[in-house]
Amino acid sequence: MKKTGRSDGKIDFDIRNVKNFEEYLLKHKRKELEEATPGDLKDFVNWAEEAGLKIWLWAFNRYYDYKQNGVMSCALNELLGIQSIKKLKLKDFLRVNRQHIQALSAKGVKTAKQILDA
Repeated sequence: MKKTGRSDGKIDFDIRNVKNFEEYLLKHKRKELEEATPGDLKDFVNWAEEAGLKIWLWAFNRYYDYKQNGVMSCALNELLGIQSIKKLKLKDFLRVNRQHIQALSAKGVKTAKQILDA
């Protein structure tokens, strides 16, 4: 990580995040970090969200890129995409009719994730 120019503080931050995942795996799945599957990663994200914990998927992404684990890197990219969709507000879409956005908003649909679910 130092070769990529990351500071010591950012490296420590990434390591702490990966250790949180490792502790989750040991406690809830009885697995080592190297045995983790994309399903374990999704379960961890859901568990963390329910527990109100803030997790940083980019830290895991860097870890699995470094480990050259393509399966987990792909799973993380999918989860990062889902997180982005959850945050993307319809009002931020370009060239979308504002009246449509207002009508959807009145029905409680305000994000890209909500429109996909609907």
